[in-house]
Amino acid sequence: MSLTQLKSALEQHVGFPMNSIAACRRLEQLLIKRGHYVSYTTLSRIFGLAKINTHARPSTLDELTRYLGHSDYVSFLEVIDEREESNRKKMEALLAIESLFLDNDERGAIRQLMELKREKPKVFGYTAQFVGHYLFGSQKEHSLAL
Repeated sequence: MSLTQLKSALEQHVGFPMNSIAACRRLEQLLIKRGHYVSYTTLSRIFGLAKINTHARPSTLDELTRYLGHSDYVSFLEVIDEREESNRKKMEALLAIESLFLDNDERGAIRQLMELKREKPKVFGYTAQFVGHYLFGSQKEHSLAL
């Protein structure tokens, strides 16, 4: 799973899909310009374009994640894990509040939202957009109204 996320992050960073040897050569040149080196043949193996199926070396994964601005592959994985945990918390909070609205318990939903504001400000901001849209028909109104 984590290698999939690294490949996706690289494609997003460079702005083109890694779906050909030409794309791998292009990424190799971008890496070189930034002081990193991973050969296009290694990139083609990582992206599943080569017939040889091998695992990337840890040093190669470190080099690619340094290109993305992380200190190494382990720190990249930690950031990914933190994002996934944050997204999970946001979705849990959103679903809990949405279920209160579906039960016509608007006061309970607002109470829970205010609890989020005190305890989990980042989750509050995300959830407040939904509540603002639900109550006022606009996500932008949530800041002023709530």
